Amino acid sequence: VFGDRTFAIIFMFLMATSALPIPTAGVTDVFAVITIIFALQMAIGRDSLWLPKRWSKMKINKTMRTKLLPGLVKVVRRIERYSRVRLGWVFKGKISDLILGLAIATLAFFTITAPPFSGLDTIPALGVVLISAGIILKDGLITLIGGVIGGIGIGLQVLLGKLIVDLIKGLFN
Repeated sequence: VFGDRTFAIIFMFLMATSALPIPTAGVTDVFAVITIIFALQMAIGRDSLWLPKRWSKMKINKTMRTKLLPGLVKVVRRIERYSRVRLGWVFKGKISDLILGLAIATLAFFTITAPPFSGLDTIPALGVVLISAGIILKDGLITLIGGVIGGIGIGLQVLLGKLIVDLIKGLFN
């Protein structure tokens, strides 16, 4: 139905709850794993989404239809006010799909590896949502901003991890 924007809409839908600054107790990790699987499909150049037969028969539950989807529409409308078609080269060709797919898979991976209840999963997930919004709106600038925000989230996780390891090493030396 959504053509070349199908992957982006699914990524946004799957990662939206992780991008909210609320504790989810790891429930959203399942969505991140699914995002990784779909992002890798995008990276290898699939034009259509492969789903297990069991998943293709599933229906979206009422809470998702009445709360999450309208919320996502509001977010896209807000972003749309600032959006216009820019930096079209971001979306051209198979190399672009490869890079965007790998970036989304990486950011989704880092939402899973964030320390529990740290809030650090929110930043890479927000990066995925913004990259997806940029793809949907054909705005390469928003896509690149999403990548930068996601990269900052990864950097914070790595920095925090290094600080904790150094602290623990210091306790035992």
